[in-house]
Amino acid sequence: MNLRVLRLFYCLLCVSLTTISVGHTQNSVRDAELQIERLLRDAISYYENLEIDPMEDSLERILNIERRFGPATPRMAKDISQAHIYKGLLVSLQDSRNTQGIKRYFIKAIEINDQAQMSSSIRTPTLSRIFEDARRQARPRNNGYAAGGGYNN
Repeated sequence: MNLRVLRLFYCLLCVSLTTISVGHTQNSVRDAELQIERLLRDAISYYENLEIDPMEDSLERILNIERRFGPATPRMAKDISQAHIYKGLLVSLQDSRNTQGIKRYFIKAIEINDQAQMSSSIRTPTLSRIFEDARRQARPRNNGYAAGGGYNN
């Protein structure tokens, strides 16, 4: 009889911990989504004020969140894609001759979100040419989503 009670207790404990863990993950993804949205707004504001170091810091924080969660929601995919575009812009500000470095970020942006666009506020003829070249080379991954709704690595 005691063995049965222990097994029942163990099963209930496992179910409870799984439920708590799943709930925490969902909240964490939502928190990550909100944090990415805020950091992207900050990065754009820093760019507009020519504050390059804080811009770079905000973009790096977004990419760190991406490494942890991936673009787990459509909103995250769109914002992470924009962060990659701004990283390409940052590379162009640091070394305008580094077209391969710029293009690498643009390709990543398009692979995450095949509808990615460069904002008119940052578009230049050179960046537009690099972006279009990146679009031709990118291999979009189904907007980053698998058929079941999860992130497709």
